Amino acid sequence: MKDNWSDKTFAEEWDTKDSQGHPTRGEQLDILTSVIADNYETGKFILDIGCGSGQVEKLIFDKSANAKIVGIDSSAPMLEIAKKRLANFGQNFQSLQKHIASLESTDFPSGIYQTVFSVQVLHELTTELRRDLFKKIYDLLETGGQFLIMDRIKVDLEIFTKPYQSVWSRLESTTSLKSASDWEGYKQRIRGKEDSPGSMEEYEELLTEAGFKFAILHLHFDRAVIVGIK
Repeated sequence: MKDNWSDKTFAEEWDTKDSQGHPTRGEQLDILTSVIADNYETGKFILDIGCGSGQVEKLIFDKSANAKIVGIDSSAPMLEIAKKRLANFGQNFQSLQKHIASLESTDFPSGIYQTVFSVQVLHELTTELRRDLFKKIYDLLETGGQFLIMDRIKVDLEIFTKPYQSVWSRLESTTSLKSASDWEGYKQRIRGKEDSPGSMEEYEELLTEAGFKFAILHLHFDRAVIVGIK
């Protein structure tokens, strides 16, 4: 069943529990936020495509308190959580409620966009919507700007179930961030989602087609952190 982001109870439960649903999440978030914060130039904008409840923004502000972040999300309940979480950062965080598929360049505050990123959102789009979005992001970014993606990628959990189960068990035993479900629970949850994650090959193709230079920063199991540079 597709996630009901417009439901307040669902949003609150996700923020407290489901966001911890994968043992690679902590490491990959640290990689992504480090790349953003380490290279941030004062006064420029960071755009989050699908900011949700503001968890990633808080991590970025913890590393770069003067960052200017624009968060876009279609879920009113998630944005309400984000505003409460980030209230101490004032105008350094601006939010916009809009569906990703209908984004236009005129939606964003005027300024120089150094970084665009998206965490666990793009798998909910079709390939064609991803293609269209990547072109819009390329046009928005400054020359040399970066587009960072952290997301679930397309893998075959049936054919490769035995090696993936071993990797999952290892992750559970070696990471400090424990997942909210065991291997069988995770497989069942993924099967029930009505989404269409892209393969690594697709991401490279679509980003290159949009004009980006492509690189993989981290890949483990079915989660990746990748970057496109304009």
